[in-house]
Amino acid sequence: MAERKQFYSIRNKIIKCAVLSFLAMIAMSYLVLNSIMLDKINFMEEEYTKRSVERTMMALQQDQKHLASILTGWALWDDTYVYMENRDPAYVEKNVTVFTLGNLDIDLMAFADTDQNFICGGERIEGKLEMQPLPANFLQVMQKGTALKNTNPLFRMQGIIMVDQRPVEIAVSPVLPTNGKGIVRGYGLMGAYLEDRRIQALERELDIKIQLKNLDNLPEAERAMFLSMQPANPVVVKISTEDEMTGYTVLQDIYGEPVLGLTVQVPRTIHVIGHNAIRATMVILMGLCFVFLLAILSFFDGRVLLRLEKISAAVRDIAHGRKFDKRLPVQKVMDELTIVSEDINFMLDALEDAQAKVRENEGKLRIINENLQNEISERRKAQDDIRYMAYHDYLTGLPNRASCKKLLGKAMSAAVENKNILAVLFLDIDGFKKINDTMGHAAGDALLQDISSRLTHTLRKSDTVIRYGGDEFIVLLENLKRKEDIPAVAGKLIACFADPFVWESTMLFVTTSIGISVYPDLSEDGDVLIKSADLAMYKAKTGGKNQYAFFAAEADQNGKKV
Repeated sequence: MAERKQFYSIRNKIIKCAVLSFLAMIAMSYLVLNSIMLDKINFMEEEYTKRSVERTMMALQQDQKHLASILTGWALWDDTYVYMENRDPAYVEKNVTVFTLGNLDIDLMAFADTDQNFICGGERIEGKLEMQPLPANFLQVMQKGTALKNTNPLFRMQGIIMVDQRPVEIAVSPVLPTNGKGIVRGYGLMGAYLEDRRIQALERELDIKIQLKNLDNLPEAERAMFLSMQPANPVVVKISTEDEMTGYTVLQDIYGEPVLGLTVQVPRTIHVIGHNAIRATMVILMGLCFVFLLAILSFFDGRVLLRLEKISAAVRDIAHGRKFDKRLPVQKVMDELTIVSEDINFMLDALEDAQAKVRENEGKLRIINENLQNEISERRKAQDDIRYMAYHDYLTGLPNRASCKKLLGKAMSAAVENKNILAVLFLDIDGFKKINDTMGHAAGDALLQDISSRLTHTLRKSDTVIRYGGDEFIVLLENLKRKEDIPAVAGKLIACFADPFVWESTMLFVTTSIGISVYPDLSEDGDVLIKSADLAMYKAKTGGKNQYAFFAAEADQNGKKV
């Protein structure tokens, strides 16, 4: 008697395989979530930091515009205009004072003639009640450029200068009468030190940390980083700590020279939220997978393994006891295990009969197996046909509305991965309803089939044509590098309707109106892209039909903008 092999439980094998598959799926999901979401989180953080730097620069520019607005009120004032001619000290004693500068929240005020000579002015210093002389360096900085030489009445200047290594927001305006007309008699200047008090005000306003660094006082490596920034990439973003991102840019003075390095520190809130979202997603996914795994194992155990064990026990009892007159119990459910039970009973019947009937029973078993395979094949084919019909149009064979969202989602993902542009074209057949109503549905169906064929042959293999419903089609243009290529394709689609369609020797003439939306410029929501293309199509139709229109501003001379 042959040696009995060691027994391995199928249940244990299935449980081990299921657990390993569960762990592998969780690990793969975690890796996919991290690889996809972390890149997007880092991109969003970088963009947010860049916007924070831009907001800071806009706030500084707004401060400078406000300073220029204050100065304009003084420079375009008849009293100032008269003073620039008669140099009356009473004007200075009354107007150029510490209290005036304090009320205006500025630190420097001066007037100069057209020869770049300073007539009057001074500096306000905290804690002192008298005006202090203007810094000597301030006079040198203002005299080296053309700010005090321009006699154009419309001339204005504002920006940043460095005075004794201290940044100053400065505004310059010609002195004119109140009506703004006349000969320029000189220039008014106002300045405010861009230091702690103003920086802290900006921090409170923008809710970020801001630093201004004099480039002349920086280490060589950091100074080189600021000076290397180009106009095409004026902001550099780096991860400074686990909790903060830092944006860097350089500020120029009124003469276009780089003088200050601006750093903006932003908390990594998006990073924290993103990691929490990944962890929450993983917990939910693990819970769902675990429940699903238990359900599958429970179903498989109850409907397969337990019945298999009973069948196996009955077979062992018959084989070991040589009880060939016994039969396996009848199964309540008709499935593969039932067939196995019946086959075993047939085999037992054959053992009770003569050896001659064994061959006969073998033939019957072959027929049963063939019928079973044919039935399985027919069921699979029927399932495949049902699945195909669910996602394809019965008339044209094109993908239908049910598969549109899935195809659009894949196209959007491919566009993001390959850094391409995706165009969604919504086509409506002009004049189709009239043909369908007057010539019958048979003519309409034949026309839709011919239109589908023309559209498919006009486009590339990488493009997708979808019958969205009735006489509406959607075209997905993928692998586009430039928006400028879209009008050419739309033109080809319109041109393919130029030749008449023929049905039973009758020529049918129709045109198409096309609406276009572009991803990712318009939206990252597929439904919004389709709806926008639909709206653009109606715009093209109301604008005269047989044309295309963009939802956004990417139209050429032949297109219409919505």
